[in-house]
Amino acid sequence: MISFSQKEVSNWFIGKAGLDFNCNSPNPIFPNYNFNPMEGCSAISDSMGDLLFYTDGCMVYDKTHQLMINGDSIGEAFSCSGSSTQGALIVKQPLQDSLYYIFTTDCAENKLMNGFCYSIVNMNLNNGKGEVILKKQLLLNKTCEKLAASRHANGSDVWILTHEWGNSNFCAFLLTGSSLITSPIVSNCGRIQLPIDTTDIYPNYPYPECAARGYMKFSPQGDKIVVLSLSDCHSFLSYPELFSFDNSSGIVTYKYMINTHDTTKVYYGASFSPNGNLLYLSSAWHNYYGSYIHQFDLTSNDSISIANSKYNVYFDTTYISPNNTPSALQIGPDGKIYNANLSQYFNVIQQPNIYGNGCDFQLSSIFVGTCSDYYIYYGLPNNDESYYLNSYSGASCTPLSIVDFTTHDSCAYTPISFFCNSNLYPYAISYYSWDFGDPLSGTSNYSQLINPQHTYLTTGLFQIKLVVYNDYLNPCKKDSIIKSIDIKCTTVGNNQIMLVEQLVEIFPNPTSNILTIETPEKSFIEILSLQGQVIKSIHTIDKTKTIDVSNFSNGLYLIKATSEKGIVVKKFMKE
Repeated sequence: MISFSQKEVSNWFIGKAGLDFNCNSPNPIFPNYNFNPMEGCSAISDSMGDLLFYTDGCMVYDKTHQLMINGDSIGEAFSCSGSSTQGALIVKQPLQDSLYYIFTTDCAENKLMNGFCYSIVNMNLNNGKGEVILKKQLLLNKTCEKLAASRHANGSDVWILTHEWGNSNFCAFLLTGSSLITSPIVSNCGRIQLPIDTTDIYPNYPYPECAARGYMKFSPQGDKIVVLSLSDCHSFLSYPELFSFDNSSGIVTYKYMINTHDTTKVYYGASFSPNGNLLYLSSAWHNYYGSYIHQFDLTSNDSISIANSKYNVYFDTTYISPNNTPSALQIGPDGKIYNANLSQYFNVIQQPNIYGNGCDFQLSSIFVGTCSDYYIYYGLPNNDESYYLNSYSGASCTPLSIVDFTTHDSCAYTPISFFCNSNLYPYAISYYSWDFGDPLSGTSNYSQLINPQHTYLTTGLFQIKLVVYNDYLNPCKKDSIIKSIDIKCTTVGNNQIMLVEQLVEIFPNPTSNILTIETPEKSFIEILSLQGQVIKSIHTIDKTKTIDVSNFSNGLYLIKATSEKGIVVKKFMKE
């Protein structure tokens, strides 16, 4: 299982229930009784996993579960029921500490009249509880209930993707660190999201927009898209379509339809596996023909082979199970796939990267509560799918050229902090490689931490090199920087004293047995390994001291002489 650590999506608020992923295993969250979305919803936390706010595409609630200032009527209008499949999506603006965009799509019941809109939240306001500072800004008139997000190839900017109603236009909007670009990249491909006349076929739903339902999902890698369309009309049938996505340009390209030759399956929910090789689809809209979760192997890159790879992860044709309506499918922060199912339980796919029975589907895996006030409907949180990828991979071969670092302090024997500065989000960087230019420190000379520390035991000029990758060890997707740091002081009390190394002499160097040390005054002498471990220590009142090192293993060592004038560190070789 991949290791995930994206705390920004660690709190889920859905229907009359929720999950907290900040623990070793997800815990049910006590519901907000005012929050009751049937489908679309989104929630965002900070980098430590603390809840910031959540929404159903109509109302915005802060971390105290109160309506956020100006947080009413931001999008969907149908009784604020969260009835749009992907009616809400929260995206943090790149390079901004406090600004968040909420994107919304209207629902079929409202005939999609409110279109595709955005609002902006400033979390610096209202004592950190946030305030909606811009609301319900129209981007497109009529769109399907489809809304998804994924990272740009630069690892920083974010693509927000929706689909127009009545045509085959995908519209990709780019959110950058400076603004939302409101002129979309339009890709005309795939089936037309065509209005159909259901009046004579299914009189209870006499509006054609009901065919706008169904999920559109990115793979975590951002290179694939699946689109589902379904209707309350029994005779309406649309097979799943797969597309490729260029996350450099925002262009969507049609690949193929997954034609299962099964007219009884109406797919609603979708999720790629974390590694992007498998696709999971749920089929249970109002129990037309039973309840199913299907798995497809995408590695063949051939439509017939993919259709033939269909595996029944779960099926129920009895209509009597409390969990017989598998709806939304969503990767969790722990790398498992969670399934909403109109019940008080989450179904869970424990090993979603494994094809077949090994994916380990667990029916009724997580119980959210006995009270009827706890309930999971059709939807699960809609998020930037890139959060669920621990190694972001860009589509184009463009160097990052965006890394820098700073240091605090420059004194020997003082831990020096190094800080990586990048306009990439931390989760967009898959690997850090630090070289502190101090090979005599052994393995301590290297680090893979974001913000490491290093202690220099000698003075002088050192060259520090930082390399970051946003595709693990892919030389095409890296950036590096080299800086010099001058280590020339140490701290004695509150005074920083320049070291005068020539005042301390050691000889012979190299030596095989006896080492002589001359100091200008009485000193405390320590012999250390290159890793800083003290091997021998001596208090001396003499200016000259001999030390027997014949029992030492061959190799490099450090001599540290401490006096009232400061600290001197020198190296010697034992042969």
